[in-house]
Amino acid sequence: MATGATGATGPSGENGTPGATGATGATGPTGATGATGPVGPCTEIDASQDSNNFELRAALTPPVMGGPNRTYAGIRDLTTATPGPFLWTDLTGHPNYPQNACGISIAQHAQGNQVEGDLRIDVITTTGAIYETTCAVVTSDRTLNCGNNAWTLVNRQPAPGAVNGGTIIMP
Repeated sequence: MATGATGATGPSGENGTPGATGATGATGPTGATGATGPVGPCTEIDASQDSNNFELRAALTPPVMGGPNRTYAGIRDLTTATPGPFLWTDLTGHPNYPQNACGISIAQHAQGNQVEGDLRIDVITTTGAIYETTCAVVTSDRTLNCGNNAWTLVNRQPAPGAVNGGTIIMP
């Protein structure tokens, strides 16, 4: 018996009804923590006033053109009816300036009848190290004489758990 010829293809049927939406898959694992970003610009100011004759300020400002933060000591005459302008001294270029200074303080230390007091400026770095430098307050003309005084690491440095102690700095 012989097989007959293949017949013509019939018409396509109607599309069926869509199926139900499948279940949501499980949440994937949390990704790794990204790198810590750079420390933001450190800016701070501190002030001190002695016997209404003059006012002292220390200012820490952001870097200029990629350099370190800048540290300034300022003095203002208060002996006239209108306070005088601040006279600033840039301490950033002094020897051993800490490149990562981030906090600042200022204090005057005069003893007895001294005409010129000792001014101390402290900075703390982003790593927690404390440095200091000094200037002389010239009270006769309300100016600062900072010379080229070096920044020195304060001995002892703060230490976790210390009570009347700290980390000794070896010279």
